[in-house]
Amino acid sequence: MTKVDRSILSALLIASVLLIGFSITTYARYLAEQRAELKSRVLDISVAEAIGPHPDFRGNQTAPFTLIEWGDYQCPPCRATEKPLEEILNGNSHELRFTFRNLPLTSIHPLAEIAAITAEIAREQGNFWPVHNSLYTNELSPLSINGAVKIPRNDTLDHRVSVELKAKLAIRLDIATAHQLAIDSTPSFVLCCPNGKVVRLRTLNDIHDYLGH
Repeated sequence: MTKVDRSILSALLIASVLLIGFSITTYARYLAEQRAELKSRVLDISVAEAIGPHPDFRGNQTAPFTLIEWGDYQCPPCRATEKPLEEILNGNSHELRFTFRNLPLTSIHPLAEIAAITAEIAREQGNFWPVHNSLYTNELSPLSINGAVKIPRNDTLDHRVSVELKAKLAIRLDIATAHQLAIDSTPSFVLCCPNGKVVRLRTLNDIHDYLGH
């Protein structure tokens, strides 16, 4: 190997070391920015306001973390998220509970609002989760939605109107809270932490950054 060849080789080695060092530094900066972004997604809302006044929880009722989904029953991504959501809830059953709030996107999903009303009526009947699961699992149609909730035979018209009105008011509150938090798409997830902070998750998998898995 000539002196010129050795010089070229040395230069290449130095360049490679510098490039590796630059890549490591860049990646470290990226990780720091990601951690900073996680901290910056803290929302200006209390845990109680985020959860809402009448939640139904899945999982450990006294779990330190509460996961909230704003969803739309006719939203394909919401339906696709059901399986990974179930896996996360099962894998963190001691420290995580889950509740659902409505954000029907009526401009693109014509059945979303009536499905949400049906789920809220079921909540009043103490049957929220079976109806919720049915609405997400089965193909939505006016017939399937109407059949999701059983109306007692002796129920009066006035009572039915009252229950439906209460359901609509609950949905309006869910939507108002979503707008307060600049949530305008579904599914959107918010995590309430033991320290009282409420954070917006970019994706459902972001929850692992907080649960420590």
